[in-house]
This record gives sequence, C-alpha cells and structure tokens, in this order.
Amino acid sequence: MALRRYEGPAQIFFGSTMMAEAKSVSVSIRGNNQKVFTMRGGRSALSGRSRGAAECELKVENAVPVAGYEVDAHDHCLRNSDVRIVIVGGGKRRTYEGWIEDTDEGRGTDKDATISFTMVSGPPITSGA
Repeated sequence: MALRRYEGPAQIFFGSTMMAEAKSVSVSIRGNNQKVFTMRGGRSALSGRSRGAAECELKVENAVPVAGYEVDAHDHCLRNSDVRIVIVGGGKRRTYEGWIEDTDEGRGTDKDATISFTMVSGPPITSGA
C-alpha cells in the first residue's frame, strides 16, 4: 500500500510580506450563535439558535532573526493598526483583516528568540478550491 501525501506547512503573509520565519499559526473561529429558549409545552426548552457575529482569533509565533523583526507586532499593537494576514494552505487562500490584540516576546538560555501575537478578525475572505 502506497503512503499518502499530506499538506505541509502553510505560507503566511503579513500584508504583502511573506513571514518566512513563522514557526506556527493557529486559527480559532467562533460563530457566537445565541441559544434560544422558549416555553414550549409549558416548560422551558432549548429551541434553537440565532446567528451571532462570527469572529476569528489567529495566534502566530515567529522566530526573531539576528537582522531584526520580520514583522514588528509590538508596534502594530501599540499603534492599534489595521492589519491583514493571508494564510495559503490546504488548497485555499484565506484573508483575515483585523488588529493585533496582544504580543509576547521570549528569549532565554538555550532557547530561540520568538515573538508571538494574537490577531482578532471577522470571518475570512476565502478563495480557492
């Protein structure tokens, strides 16, 4: 039986800059649907849901090259900049637009220097098969 091929790392773009030093990215999507309860038949019951405003949260971890930050997430966070992140992978291109909510930077003995940030966005614009 032949082994199957699976998707490898994605390409991540911050604006038009490809994040070549990205170590990981994760995306969480929340539908924020609201539960609807009614007094069906004289007792309270979960009857369904109403659509809420969907939101996405992206967490990106990036290595810090000696030459300097690939993307200065601290600056974008402090300036409350509008940012765009595009993730290409799995046959899709997803574009997220929002802002950087928080950043973390880490350095240590026997540890690579990293900067990570959390971006808040609405639903992505998706293209591809």
